Amino acid sequence: MTSAVQVRPAASRAAGANTERPALRGDGSTTGPQPARFNGVGFEAVVEQFQTSPLLAEGKVNIIALDAIAERLGGRWAARQELVHDHAQKVLRRELGPNAAVQRINDTEYFVVQPDDTRLAGQARCLNGLRQILHHFLGAAAIADIKVHSVTRITNDGVFGQRLDVAAVEAEQAAARVSGHEDSPRSSGLDRWTPFVTSTGRRVGVSCSLESVIQLKSFGRIGYRVARRVVRLPDGASLSRREFERLSQRDLEKIDFATVARGIEKVRSAGLNSRPPVLILPVSHATVQNRRGRATVVALLRQGRNDVHHGLICELFGFDGASIAALLDTIAALRPFCLHVIGHLDAYPAQDIRGLDAARLNGVSVQCPPVAGDAEFIGWTRSFVILGRRVAKVLFIDQVPSLGHARLAASLGVSHATLASR
Repeated sequence: MTSAVQVRPAASRAAGANTERPALRGDGSTTGPQPARFNGVGFEAVVEQFQTSPLLAEGKVNIIALDAIAERLGGRWAARQELVHDHAQKVLRRELGPNAAVQRINDTEYFVVQPDDTRLAGQARCLNGLRQILHHFLGAAAIADIKVHSVTRITNDGVFGQRLDVAAVEAEQAAARVSGHEDSPRSSGLDRWTPFVTSTGRRVGVSCSLESVIQLKSFGRIGYRVARRVVRLPDGASLSRREFERLSQRDLEKIDFATVARGIEKVRSAGLNSRPPVLILPVSHATVQNRRGRATVVALLRQGRNDVHHGLICELFGFDGASIAALLDTIAALRPFCLHVIGHLDAYPAQDIRGLDAARLNGVSVQCPPVAGDAEFIGWTRSFVILGRRVAKVLFIDQVPSLGHARLAASLGVSHATLASR
């Protein structure tokens, strides 16, 4: 963190306060079962309620700034700021949770109190919320634009704090998760992310199974692929496509983390006579593009490398539409910690693969569709081989229904397949 600075003078805050917007729910003390409300709005209310609060010393008070959006909009900011704030408040309400107090105190800044989170967890939530807001309005979240200050003191002259070092906060959070010192660990192993309550209020869990990976030239098993299901709890039904599309980026990150962690735990607890040669783990492009997500995935990969003989293989999902530069960045972040990176064509056969060969993927994979018979499977596989070879020589088909279908795929030029778990 940088040295302490005055975030903004009191006069500036009071002049820019929004006196019409009601405050969100929050808790201004460390005791009491019911969340409190701000007694007023703007800087004066902040001074009155939190100037002597012990939450300051605990690091649970932060300032989130939207300065980058205001600067980018320039003269359009005055006309568009209410639209920006409407969206910002929705994001912060979702990401920070129902008991966080979020008060807009001037044209571009929010005062945030998080009594239910530790210092580290609260800071990470603020950073993630601001990153989502910046992505929505600017299309990116540059480090220089991510301005969150940890408030250290409040006086009649202003709010004083230290700007957060984004990389340091996220690295500390990732280390805490993997070492077992996370806020509320849910298990004694690597997996601490499932079950959880989504941003839409639904309780979900992640279940994983191991599928055999077949090298089709020799028809030998070379390891396992982790297949996951995201299910509603307590009934265990899989999430529908619509439910999945409504998940927030934070929800999707938790699903990724749980999948990687559970996959590694599956191998550890499978009672195998020896370490499998490889383990294929699904990872989302968006998670690795997020600095916090990248740090956590890398920490998990470090933990799992010793559980396989040759190495881990990352199967990258969700990159359809991403720029080659962003895809190269994701692959470069993963490569030091795994044997290979293969790309899964989520939108096949409609996916645009032009230029994808420049990403230098080690292979491409695709999900086997339901097929009525051998002729339909052969036609579909031929099309995949023609398309896939434009990108890589190594071609995977995930979840073929039988060894017979795997043999047909081998005859058509597919190099690897996984057998659907039963």
